[in-house]
Amino acid sequence: MDPDLKSYLTSALTVMIISTILVLVFTDFAIEECILPLVSIFALYPLVILSLYMFLEGKNYRWVNGMDWEAMTEQGRINAVSYWGAYMLVGSIVMIFAINIMLGYMLFGIFLIILGVIIMMIPVVRRETAESKQFIARPKGTKVALFIAVTLLAMVPAVGLAGAEMTSDTVIVEFTDEGVHISAPMVDRTFKYDEIEQLELDPNFDKGKRLIGYGTPYICSGTFKNDALGSYTLMSYTKVKPCVFFLYGERYFAFNQLTDELTHQAYEELLSKVAKG
Repeated sequence: MDPDLKSYLTSALTVMIISTILVLVFTDFAIEECILPLVSIFALYPLVILSLYMFLEGKNYRWVNGMDWEAMTEQGRINAVSYWGAYMLVGSIVMIFAINIMLGYMLFGIFLIILGVIIMMIPVVRRETAESKQFIARPKGTKVALFIAVTLLAMVPAVGLAGAEMTSDTVIVEFTDEGVHISAPMVDRTFKYDEIEQLELDPNFDKGKRLIGYGTPYICSGTFKNDALGSYTLMSYTKVKPCVFFLYGERYFAFNQLTDELTHQAYEELLSKVAKG
């Protein structure tokens, strides 16, 4: 193995181990919250470092398909590899950021993934430019500084956003004269007070499993199923355990608010409204 490549990979492995430990700590080992950061660390960060290696060293052209490498001069191959590495580097960093915001901002995340792919494809449509773009040899100090900067750009989204409450989705509960209006992603209903039955507050509500609907580390909304209620409609914050549930018509509904205290307040308010009819 090329000594320079070995140095890059050894440093990258150290970063990956430290980053993994930090992600697990920040997410309290919650698999649904750490899966995307870990994908970034183990799938995309190595691509970032290999791209940086290509950009700074101009080596290992055999990693790249779609170019007639044999027709190039040695200097032409070095130029082209460095050119490819630069665009792959930028594109892969964009994709790391995209993956780590997907659960909170899905459309923007998808846009960034597409943007990252487009950036990576630029050398494919500009092959002649790739060969003629003069490679610049950089001193070791500059390479180390770039490695640190690139690592921070790649790992801050993966580690820094792990476990963060990053979503614009909410569960909205509004008490009107006619009834209580509850809205969440994929659910938006008004319940008349005099038709609500079996109203209860469960401080340790088992949300069960999702059948159809919306499920992220932040919001659970849609059709769920648990042992107590069977198939029911849920509108809740994922990390908040208490839930208010009730029978409406022939179906159970459950909801909560951003905190335990706010959930209790919503329950007391709804209980008062239902009692008055």
